[in-house]
Amino acid sequence: MKQYGSVAITYEEKLAEYNAFLNTDKITGAYARLFCDYMGIVVALFSIFVPVSFLLRDRRAKMNELIYSREKSSVSIVLTRYFALVCMTILPFLLLSLIPTFQLSIFAAQHGMSADYFAFVKYMAAWLLPTILAITAFAFLLTTLSDTPIAILLQPIWSIYGLFTSANNIKGGQYGIEIAIRHNTLGSLHLVQENINALIVNRLSYTAISVAFILVAVYVFSLKRRGRLNGFSGFKKTIRNR
Repeated sequence: MKQYGSVAITYEEKLAEYNAFLNTDKITGAYARLFCDYMGIVVALFSIFVPVSFLLRDRRAKMNELIYSREKSSVSIVLTRYFALVCMTILPFLLLSLIPTFQLSIFAAQHGMSADYFAFVKYMAAWLLPTILAITAFAFLLTTLSDTPIAILLQPIWSIYGLFTSANNIKGGQYGIEIAIRHNTLGSLHLVQENINALIVNRLSYTAISVAFILVAVYVFSLKRRGRLNGFSGFKKTIRNR
């Protein structure tokens, strides 16, 4: 029955929410949060396929030995590929956001209102990018270590767990360990403002996790270049010899 309840709101409270929508969010900010809510689910569940398929392509094409023999350092090789994949993962969302940005900007101009033309970019940088960084780094670590697509099995479990734990926070306001920030409502800027510290800690934590994962991936890659770690190929060779 609680789902059918309602809470009374005063005129002053509604007026404050309307003013925040116009003056602080400048219309596009509210829609940008809702956009990132839905796109965050897409990122959490499906972005893992991009780096895993890219990295496994080297093994299928038998290009690992050629890559290992490059004069470039392991840090340079891994980080160049990592940031290239991060950019290509977030690019479709940036392009998709151009449509509502254009529509809302026209609406604001027609009604004499101001719009924040970079609202979608700012919210994606704060809400979506840390998730993409962490998932891509996780894929790099497991795929480099095992030479298998095991990350595709493990990472969705991580994301689904995070989405289920945030089910009670679908409207936003509580930012604990959520891998995908939820804010499935148009407006409610006060929830973000009141819990901004928790939101910052959440996003910085996932950024720090991504740094840790990618540094370990660089170390694993350097070991494999020196022939000290064979991953799945070494495991198959051991089984075949047995």
